[in-house]
Amino acid sequence: MLEMYQRALAVSEARYHNLIEKIADGVVVVSSEGVILYVNPAAECLLRHPAEELIGTWFGRPLASGETVEIELRPNTRPYLAQGEGDPSPPATNYRIAEMRVVEIVWDRQPAYLAALRDVTERKEAVRRRDEFLAMLAHELRNPLAPILSAVHFMHQRGLPTAELEEACAVIERQSQHLVRILDDLLDLSRVTHGKIDLRKQPIDLRTLLADAVRASRNLAEARNLQLTTDVPTETLWVEADPTRMTQVIVNLLNNATKYTPPGGRIEATLRSDDSQAILSVKDTGVGIPEVERISIFDLFAQLHVSLDRTEGGLGIGLTLAQRIVELHGGTIEAQSEGEGKGSEFIVRLPRRQPPLLLAAAPILPPPKKPFVPRNIFLVEDNDDNREMLRNLLLAWGHRVEGVGNGLQGLELMRHSFAEVALIDLGLPGMDGYELARQVRKLPRGDAIRLIALTGYGQPEDRRRAIQAGFDFHLVKPVDLHKLQQYLAEMP
Repeated sequence: MLEMYQRALAVSEARYHNLIEKIADGVVVVSSEGVILYVNPAAECLLRHPAEELIGTWFGRPLASGETVEIELRPNTRPYLAQGEGDPSPPATNYRIAEMRVVEIVWDRQPAYLAALRDVTERKEAVRRRDEFLAMLAHELRNPLAPILSAVHFMHQRGLPTAELEEACAVIERQSQHLVRILDDLLDLSRVTHGKIDLRKQPIDLRTLLADAVRASRNLAEARNLQLTTDVPTETLWVEADPTRMTQVIVNLLNNATKYTPPGGRIEATLRSDDSQAILSVKDTGVGIPEVERISIFDLFAQLHVSLDRTEGGLGIGLTLAQRIVELHGGTIEAQSEGEGKGSEFIVRLPRRQPPLLLAAAPILPPPKKPFVPRNIFLVEDNDDNREMLRNLLLAWGHRVEGVGNGLQGLELMRHSFAEVALIDLGLPGMDGYELARQVRKLPRGDAIRLIALTGYGQPEDRRRAIQAGFDFHLVKPVDLHKLQQYLAEMP
């Protein structure tokens, strides 16, 4: 009987070995002490070493049954598997990126680990190139948007002769701001995907965030003849959240409801809570979500009822971004719908927190309003339209402005003329904005000039790089003109 059992076991093990010899994924069997016991042909190809060189060596990292991680395969060094995990750097010629799944097995009647390795180098590289392209696209589209919005503000500043022209100007501004939001979503999605987004969480009343989001979305809803209402509790609803990012989530949900609700429909945003969660609901009377599409509604670039005319617009990234930001806050988001034509509801759940301890404080009085002070401003921008529109707007505000189109001209201008403020585009031909700032700081009175960077790149590392080069302030194109005006007014 024992002999039959041993023969059956041997046959089973032989079949098992034969199976993993032929599968396309790399398979490495590792002892409980971390020593490689077996390598199949696919793993030999991945590691670019024959099995006889690998067997008996240290695997390179501890293993845990059930784990799924991404690792770097480094065939030219020992250990062969790098310790680094997470989102690896872009692939170089001397290593590959593999997704590794680990299970606990018995090998030659001893406990062991089976590590299945799947080469994902090309997939990771494709994702990296996609994100680089989206970031570059967003940057390039910001440049033409900047003069458009500057021109709109200039026309408002000067006044338009008819109500029809005022409305046309308002349409240009609304649609330009809509495009800015799409570009911001593109950049934010890339940051969230690669873990490069920094959440600045603080205790905040979720009712405040909803109110801010409704104010930002009301004009769009009214333009489409939609009724936007809210239902909020009378008591505070405290959460730990990044106010900017969570407001962005709510705005995306409201704008999504606006996009898919026909004129005359209703959108209702509701807040409620249970013992441990704050619950936000955005419900509409729109086109609804078919069951087959509800499963993938949060997928990147997913859209309902995509047709050739694309009347709904958008890129299908708002819900993906909302989901990932909510998850970074430890919450969840789900979509509900009774079907096509029956509206939809998006529900966000966030962990509640205890009310913060409030300390008695003296009332904060608004600072006294400073009298207007005209500034001597140098504008260094190679985009002619943007330079002229921004120059005209600054002149209309009452400042004195000189503009040039490249870094060398800008340095020469500031060397021989008196400037209080310099607005400098970072992407200048020849001498870029970073180098120009460094050279300006070397001038005899260069430290007295307020340097403001203008750029299409707005990530935290871009701001840090600008400050390190000598800039005092960093503005992303299209420039927030209210912020610029405030900065100029508050200068000493």
